[in-house]
Amino acid sequence: MTAFFATIRTSFRRQLTYRAANLSGLATNLMFAFFRAAVLIALHNERSSVNGLSIQDANVNLN
Repeated sequence: MTAFFATIRTSFRRQLTYRAANLSGLATNLMFAFFRAAVLIALHNERSSVNGLSIQDANVNLN
């Protein structure tokens, strides 16, 4: 029985490690998405068009 509980404990720890890695990756991707959106919004606030696209045209092209 001791080996069984040791195996369960090890498996549980391994899964917790992967869960933390997945949550960290999600948080990182959300932060980079926020930075990218902030840069694009700042760019379009400074210029009326970028490479011939207005902010409305850029929104249509993203969809």
